[in-house]
Amino acid sequence: MSYSAIVTGASGFLGTSMTTLLLSHGYQVITIDRIRPPSIPGIYSIVGNLATLNLASCIPRRNYVACFHFAGASSVPSSFDDPFCDFTSSTPGILNLIIFLSKNNPCCKLIVASSAAVYGNPITLPIRESCTLMPISPYGIHKLVIENLCEHYSRLFNIPISIMRIFSAYGAGHQKQLLWDTSMKLYKASCVGIETISMWGTGNETRDFIHVNDVARAALSISQFDSRHLFETFNVAAGIQSRIVDI
Repeated sequence: MSYSAIVTGASGFLGTSMTTLLLSHGYQVITIDRIRPPSIPGIYSIVGNLATLNLASCIPRRNYVACFHFAGASSVPSSFDDPFCDFTSSTPGILNLIIFLSKNNPCCKLIVASSAAVYGNPITLPIRESCTLMPISPYGIHKLVIENLCEHYSRLFNIPISIMRIFSAYGAGHQKQLLWDTSMKLYKASCVGIETISMWGTGNETRDFIHVNDVARAALSISQFDSRHLFETFNVAAGIQSRIVDI
């Protein structure tokens, strides 16, 4: 039996890995993205802005078992440069998706990619889902807004929604954050013969790194988990602290 699933932001770092995993498990995948992905058997691609698409008219009528939402803004620094753009890139799209599912596939489980940024600077470690949410960036604030929207609309429309608070994802093709930024600094320094680079912080800061393929595996496991709760939140991480200086 072949299952059908939807992946938003399918051409992005997380979405690409999610789509690949679903195809390997025999799923028929509908992708939604502003960029048309490569033509791959098993994928029906929809190109457009999730916030403005008429999803009922462009998504084929099927019994979808899961929808994986990875679309939206994904840069903390950019959210400081243009908070309004960060907000509009993320919030309207998820609401359009929720309304579509509630009317057309109310049993489809929606898995939403959030971020550990909703915690801000945690007071205690390890970080648990019950910890205080105190984001310190526009990006983190908007992720928390999305979580709140999901919780209340899940209750209002009686649809299953799970939130994934993803920690520091890494992997091939991820052109941002610590590993990419450091590599670029080293490369540029070597090109001009500079033997040192400068970095912010003390080096004793810690991160929890999780490979992008493990994020996809976690998302698939959550979609298949038969929960008693309509709305749930999961930290998605390796559970291992790594110091920046060691990395």
